[in-house]
Amino acid sequence: MNDLYSPTNGIRSDERSLKDDERPHSAASAITTGLRIGPKAPRRAEMRKATVAIILAFWVFYFLGTSIVVFTMSPDELDTMYAPRAIVAASGVGVSFIMVWVQGLLRHSSLSRRALVALALSALGAAVHLGFNLVIFGQFNPRQWETPLAGFIQDYMFRLWIFGTLSGMILALSYAADIREREERIHALQALAHSAHIRALRNQLNPHFLFNALNSIVSLISRRRGGEAEVMTENLADFLRTTLALDPEKIVPLIEEVRLQELYLSIEKVRFPDRLQIHFDIPDELGSAEIPALITQPLIENSIKYAVARSTRPVRLRIRATSEQDRLRLVIEDDGGDASNQPAKGARMGLSNVTERLSAHYGELATLEAHPKDGGGFVNILTIPWRRAE
Repeated sequence: MNDLYSPTNGIRSDERSLKDDERPHSAASAITTGLRIGPKAPRRAEMRKATVAIILAFWVFYFLGTSIVVFTMSPDELDTMYAPRAIVAASGVGVSFIMVWVQGLLRHSSLSRRALVALALSALGAAVHLGFNLVIFGQFNPRQWETPLAGFIQDYMFRLWIFGTLSGMILALSYAADIREREERIHALQALAHSAHIRALRNQLNPHFLFNALNSIVSLISRRRGGEAEVMTENLADFLRTTLALDPEKIVPLIEEVRLQELYLSIEKVRFPDRLQIHFDIPDELGSAEIPALITQPLIENSIKYAVARSTRPVRLRIRATSEQDRLRLVIEDDGGDASNQPAKGARMGLSNVTERLSAHYGELATLEAHPKDGGGFVNILTIPWRRAE
């Protein structure tokens, strides 16, 4: 019988040999991703083109419409008013693009908030455009300043109607694009669920992990350490029962994710009693933050496989959480011990799985950074929206 509970001052011969080329080994190969999913970039490009076309068409029709009105009422003034009218129309294009830019900053806000901002921008845009109109036409016709106040109010209401209509069209167009993106994300999440579940089973409950855990239990029994074997068996059973039943689409509180990883690490701690040092730094106020179930599992497993298992010295594994405004930041890092940082296909696969799940859940609102640390070791930084689990 192989003895898995032998002294840990060296690599045990019965552990599966790990493939080379399995972990990013330099800062140049670090993973930093803004996470995209599906055809969002083409859709946004189409939306931008449509927005530009609508704005330009709007103000071309404005120019033509006002020109026709002037021709009907005062044909003699038509030639002299072409230039100022064109300048006013061009200023309207500029104001419209500024309104689009401001609305674009609120893409992830609620529809009611975006609508209120669009209304406020319409009122402000109408006032600014009226000011441009007065200044520009004042250079050509100083008598316009003699217009009664009612005339200015009527002019402002006309421009408010223009900018309100234009702003409403832009809001409807952008919100429709957002709805399409959300639908694509939901479909992608549903399509990803089955493959993510299979990958979770392969990554978390693979034969290598089970083989080592079960043989560690057998080794403890053979050494008459029945109490430790019983605890390890219970932890393994709890971990298997929970992960097998867990829906990969499920969102769980951070404290539950930590509990699952504590179970996993308690099993690995028996295998590496002298080499694995674990430290959790999770503030109580962040325990209710929501997070995709088992999202940290591949990252912690990478530290076990490529740092602890390869090192002859103790390796410190640290999992910590912080928050900043509406962002939750999770850091999973190890100091590497004396393990060499070899390039890693397997680790990159685990990182890819994490980025796919983050993308399906949060789109571009989540990021994953993964790179070697100065002085040895590896760090993974997960940043996701800070939302309280129900």
